[in-house]
Parts: sequence; structure tokens; C-alpha cells
Amino acid sequence: MDTLTHAAVGAAIGEAVLGRRLGAKAAGWGAVLGTAPDVDYLVALAFSDAAQLSIHRTYTHSLLALVVVALLAGWAFKRRYGDEGVTFTHGLALGGLAWGSHLLLDVMTSYGVQLLVPFSDTPVALYNIAIIDPLVMLPVAVGMLIALRLPRTAARRRWWNAGGLLLAGAYLAWSLVAQQRAHAAFNTMLEAHDVTAERSFVKPTLLNTLLWRGLAETDTSYVHGFYSLLDARPDAPLTETPKHHARIDDVREARAVRHLLRNMQHYYTVTLDADSTRYIVDMRFGRASEWAETPSPYVFQFEVVERDGKEPTIEQVQRSFGEAADRPDFGEMWDRMRGRP
Repeated sequence: MDTLTHAAVGAAIGEAVLGRRLGAKAAGWGAVLGTAPDVDYLVALAFSDAAQLSIHRTYTHSLLALVVVALLAGWAFKRRYGDEGVTFTHGLALGGLAWGSHLLLDVMTSYGVQLLVPFSDTPVALYNIAIIDPLVMLPVAVGMLIALRLPRTAARRRWWNAGGLLLAGAYLAWSLVAQQRAHAAFNTMLEAHDVTAERSFVKPTLLNTLLWRGLAETDTSYVHGFYSLLDARPDAPLTETPKHHARIDDVREARAVRHLLRNMQHYYTVTLDADSTRYIVDMRFGRASEWAETPSPYVFQFEVVERDGKEPTIEQVQRSFGEAADRPDFGEMWDRMRGRP
């Protein structure tokens, strides 16, 4: 989830836990704790693309880190603000809830996080919310900002803040319901095309929970398509992409490749360019505008780099999506979101 959403939710939690005692400082600390798990991203920037896969969304996003941070917050807030009525339990709640909110929101996206490191490096992802969706952040931010303008002891302050959190929570709950409906529709589409899937999932497109992308894996390919909750019926066309997994059989056990495939949850295909350079493509995200008729580039693809005498590694193909050909076509997405007759 994006940084603004993490900060807003963390700040609202800070206000809910300690707003009456610390005023705006509580929201500030909540925002810090709500965004702090992403410090691993800043650390990862100093390393290679291959090393970054082993750093971001791992240790600071784990349940172990959550427990440690909550305990430290309990001790630190009691020590710093004990004279203002702050107890160990208050600090424990603020640290645990604000840090935990970050983990929960990231788990709900398709990126997923490694919640169980160091005991397991398997990513956990629910796929029920887009990485950027303003309907999560806006009610929380509005409720909190209105609350901060009121006296810290006013009942209305607590109600405004709680209202924003409840609306965001209700929207997240709705996304799970919408996901189940979209998954059922995608399964109907697969059955209509006689596709037998080994596994499948659906995820929302950017900025909404109306238009969903489904991806199914078969023995030799991936089958993907779109379903809008406003579609009259689930009969949209499907697209098939060959896996070509055998193209990387000779480098599959290289450390960087293994980490990449694990982070992709093994939803990948391998493409070749004109000089036979190999690229591993993350099929969870597919192309920038798969809902559009015009082909668009893949969102995440990694070049397999081989150097004499060294273990193969990977380098991400950088795209700014600033060029018109690379940008997602939100106009066509809006048209598709409104449903098929």
C-alpha cells in the first residue's frame, strides 16, 4: 500500500489510542510507526536488484518485528510520557496497532509480505485491494484532520477519527466480498472456455474495487481476463500466455533467480528478445493496460544477467511509465469498469 495511506491510518490509530493525552503528538507518532516498516525499502536501495528481493517486505514486515516494536513502544512511551498519564499498555497498543496496520494493509495487496521470517520466507498475500486505492486513505485522512481541529477532550474528536477508520475498514471488508464475487465469475469464465486451472486468483485493478483481473495457471500457460462487477454476465474473452519456464532451467537454482521466483510466488513467464536475452516476467501484474486493445509493456520484468565465471543474477527492467506508450490507459479502464452489456 502507498505511503500516504500507511501514514494516515497510523496517525488515526495514534489519535485513537493517545489523542486525549498527547494531542497531535499522538497522531504524529502513529504516522511514524505506521510508515516505519518501509525503512527496509530505503536500505534495499543501496543494494543490487537481486539483493533487494531479500530485504524489502521481509524482516521489518514480519510478525516477529511487530512483537518487538510493540514491546519497545510500550517501554519508550511510558518512559517519555509517563507524566502525562501514558502507561506501558498505551505504548504497547499504539506500537502494535500502528505497525500492525502497515503489515495488514500490505498483506491485502498482491505484493504480499514475508510475515513469518526468519522461520519461513513464503510471501503472504490476499490480493483484495490495489496497491493504490484512495478510498482506503481518504476517509481516514478526512476524519483524522477534522478531529485534530477539535479540543483533545471533545467527544466529537473521537467520533470523527473513529468514523474515518470505520469507513476505511468497511471498504476493506467490501473488497473481500467483491473479490469473492469476482473469483466466482472468473471461475465461470474458465469453465466456459474449458480451462482447467492448477491455481488461480483475482485482484483489483488500480484505484478501484469494481474491475478485477483474474489469472489462472495451467500446465503450459497462464490464462487471464477481466471482470467488472457491473458486467451483465461473466462471459468476457480470455487471453493465454505461454509459460516458457524451461527457458531458465539452466539458471533456476541461482540464488538471485530462486529469490525472484519465490517473491513472484512462481507466477512467471520467460520471454526472449531479438538477441535471445532472457527476461522473467511477473505475471501477477501482467501488462500496464491489459484491459486495452493496444499492447502495453509488462509492469515488472527482470533480465537474466550472465557473466563469465560468475553466478547468474537478475536486473530489473526500469520503466518510468512516463511515455504515452508505457502509461496505463485509464480512459479505457474506466470504459471497461462500467461493464459489458
